[in-house]
Amino acid sequence: MNYRDWEAGVPESIKGDSLWKMKAYRLALFLGDVGWRDVTRLIRDKRTVALSDQLYRALGSVSANLAEGYSRGTGKDRARFYEYSLGSARESRDWYYFDNGTLTSLFAEGLLTEAEQPCFSPKVARSGDLAQR
Repeated sequence: MNYRDWEAGVPESIKGDSLWKMKAYRLALFLGDVGWRDVTRLIRDKRTVALSDQLYRALGSVSANLAEGYSRGTGKDRARFYEYSLGSARESRDWYYFDNGTLTSLFAEGLLTEAEQPCFSPKVARSGDLAQR
């Protein structure tokens, strides 16, 4: 399933929240779903059980911190949670790197398009434009 197919199946209870307008949040939820498939593969091998736990926690933390930050009243408080989310996105990337390529490649498998990729770049996060994406 690619991003567009996944997005079409998201329940209205989630899509109806104003947070859904944040593209980074939508993509983070998608990553969590895609990651579940990878975590399920990792947990079958006792050598990678710890990796599966770390990966799933990091993936889930990306969208969770965006959601919490979005709900904060001040820009400074909001930015703190967005930074946590960025840290979790980078941690997730590292866990995929340490896996040596046996897990899903979001881009190589066509799950994300070229236009969707920039939301995960450090440049976007540093620009302060994360909430607009």
